[in-house]
Amino acid sequence: MQKLAPHVVSTSNRDLPEAGDFVFNDDIAIGRMGAEYLIRRGFRGLIFAGQKRHHYAEQRFQGFQKRAAESGIEAARFDIYSSNDEKCIPEILMKLPPRCGIMAANDEVAKFLMKYTDQPLSRIPLHFALLGVDNDPLLQSLLPIPLSSIEVDGKGIGKVAINRLIARMENPDLQDEIIRIPPLRIHTRQSTDLFALNDELVVRALQLMDEELPEICDVGNLVERLGTPRRTLELRFRNATGRTLAKEMSILRVERARDFLRNTDMDTEAIAKAVGLPESRMLWLLFKRLTGESPSAYRKRMPV
Repeated sequence: MQKLAPHVVSTSNRDLPEAGDFVFNDDIAIGRMGAEYLIRRGFRGLIFAGQKRHHYAEQRFQGFQKRAAESGIEAARFDIYSSNDEKCIPEILMKLPPRCGIMAANDEVAKFLMKYTDQPLSRIPLHFALLGVDNDPLLQSLLPIPLSSIEVDGKGIGKVAINRLIARMENPDLQDEIIRIPPLRIHTRQSTDLFALNDELVVRALQLMDEELPEICDVGNLVERLGTPRRTLELRFRNATGRTLAKEMSILRVERARDFLRNTDMDTEAIAKAVGLPESRMLWLLFKRLTGESPSAYRKRMPV
């Protein structure tokens, strides 16, 4: 009985294929879908967070970049590969102008970016949107806020790969083929849409804190402005975001203080007043507790 030579149909798109049968995601289409989604939602600063030397990331960036260019937008990019790249990420994110849309090469990269926001996750999506790829349910369960993500057709890839393998077993002389499967859809969650919180009171609280922070000196003042019972607001806020109002306000104050420390010559007393704190000592304590360093240490290590 004649033995057939084994045949493999690869479904990996990490590296550039050289020969053989390949069935994988249409990564250029994924990149285009991501850019289109962010543009449609009003984001005009588009950034792709990729992985060096990964073929699928290169392809996704190509699609992302081309779709952005069609709308007159120059897409930027940064890559994550080594520990040296890691060190730059918090500052890259903190320096983003308002209304930026970031597409991560996949959900893992998005998770990585959330980790290196250095706690101020309230910037997502008030200051920038974050979109992943894969719609991975396990990763979703590990993230601090729900991640919008492009769903790829894993089942479709599997079916086409099996059919291709059967065809090659029946006819070993078939030509090698590369088959690209388009993505399915985008699942919108909180990371790209503040209103995905589905609680108008919580959305309004977040907007007030972001827009009127110096005047809103404490939770009581916020409650008074919203005209709602404090317990009601606190419960609904915690259920929607996983954080307390006090924690959210503290994070936002530290974010603003960082901006002042990095971009101005203001002393800490003035900065404290600018973020709604009565004195520099309170700013020092809050900053140290949330970041692990003092305001002066943070300013000293910032590039001139």
